[in-house]
Amino acid sequence: MFVTLEEAFASLTLADVWELAPNPNGTPCPMRDGVVKSPFRLDKKGASFSVSKGLKVFKDHADEAQKGGVWNFVALCFPEWSKQQLARKLIELAGGDPDQKDPNAQRKSAQEWKAEKEKAIEKARTDWVRAQLGLDEIAGELLLPAPKPVARGYELALERAADNNWQEDLATERGWPIEWVAGLVSLGRMGAGRKFQPEFSVEKYCHKLGAWSLCGVHSRWCDDDGRKMWSYRPNIKWDKQATVALPFVLGSVKAPVWVITEGQWDAATIFGMIGGFSDYPELQAAVFGIRGASGVGVFMSHYAPLLRRIKPVIVLIPDADDAAKGWTEDRRAHAGALPVWSFAHKLREIFKIEVRWMKCTAHKDINDWWAAGTLAADSFTEALASVSKAK
Repeated sequence: MFVTLEEAFASLTLADVWELAPNPNGTPCPMRDGVVKSPFRLDKKGASFSVSKGLKVFKDHADEAQKGGVWNFVALCFPEWSKQQLARKLIELAGGDPDQKDPNAQRKSAQEWKAEKEKAIEKARTDWVRAQLGLDEIAGELLLPAPKPVARGYELALERAADNNWQEDLATERGWPIEWVAGLVSLGRMGAGRKFQPEFSVEKYCHKLGAWSLCGVHSRWCDDDGRKMWSYRPNIKWDKQATVALPFVLGSVKAPVWVITEGQWDAATIFGMIGGFSDYPELQAAVFGIRGASGVGVFMSHYAPLLRRIKPVIVLIPDADDAAKGWTEDRRAHAGALPVWSFAHKLREIFKIEVRWMKCTAHKDINDWWAAGTLAADSFTEALASVSKAK
């Protein structure tokens, strides 16, 4: 039977090609749209591979390069295959014979074939550019105010965190001056949970009012084996309401320099080193701690109005691991594919702003560097100020 590639695209879903993936997690294909563990990588953490639009589209939130439709999925399954081989496989899966000619096809001149090819290439490039410049849409229900039980629980957590002994213990654990812990508590950014584990505020920025409001709480806790885990409230299981991985923010978002790092601990360490917890900081900067693999897209979408209006100088300080390479390096899903822009590249192209970065050369992240005792606040601040100066 003759089947065109377009007809194959129209009929196939991820359920038809799921078993082609290496599937190190042994994850069965979801029966409907949702989030599962990746069928391409072994991830001992939570599910981060989402499928949507009727099992037509996927996105790996831990790897920005891995997303798209059925074609992209099969390309990840067979990274060494040519486009022709991929097309043949898709036609076969759709029940067609890739060697059969179109019985209704009319002979076209060389000029017509060339024109159609150029048109297809131009469309593919246009679609690719549009995808790089697009911003994730954040559903309104993910930005609702924190439910009353969650908000009240965080108020109690802030009251518990005012205890000086708790602050001293946490300062010792993190290797911080106690003033940094006290600063986080007084700013309302960190509290002590019921088991005295740290809880961080999850806040959205109201662009009209120029203020933050509490959406939820991001908690660190220990399981029965003593492993440190993270969880969000509100969540569907407990609160029938979800939240989103908004960045953790310290300092004024109207500052001329925005420093972006990974997680609350790194953000607090950087903010402390530049004097943010004192009355007279050494550097006027806002520090953003990206939360989780989806946090990059959430940051750009939520703070797009400010990025366009203020146009701050951005300094990225990613972790020194493979997952963070997507912050500063364009990446390809497979050989011959167009590259997926890095975080830095997207910031430059979408918002027309200056983007620089600093790297942790000898340690995984800023926290490890600080804990090793080889990172001095004054030298770090001087280096950061030098990087952030307009060129």
